[in-house]
Amino acid sequence: MSTTYKKIAEMQAQIKVMQAYEDGARIEHTVKDKTLPWLLTDEPLWDWDAYEYRVKQEPLTVWVNVYEKNGDLTFYSYEAEHLAYRCRSKGGRTVKMQEVAE
Repeated sequence: MSTTYKKIAEMQAQIKVMQAYEDGARIEHTVKDKTLPWLLTDEPLWDWDAYEYRVKQEPLTVWVNVYEKNGDLTFYSYEAEHLAYRCRSKGGRTVKMQEVAE
């Protein structure tokens, strides 16, 4: 992959983040070497030489039907609560699970 192609791809990724900000997305930043955690920023400086920026990731939420049989657990996941309840069979429990994003 050529250096020019890499630079263009990097610039396209930066433009996507800036466009998302213009569209109302929340933006996070970290120092370029990633020694600090991602922090939410209200007004990004867009200093791409010193910082990295990304759209704040929303945690994944799923609904899981859990069944226990002979000490073993079986899981079936669904994107929506009503689907999990509709598909749950006798003896199962429906649990809401949400990703912890850092």
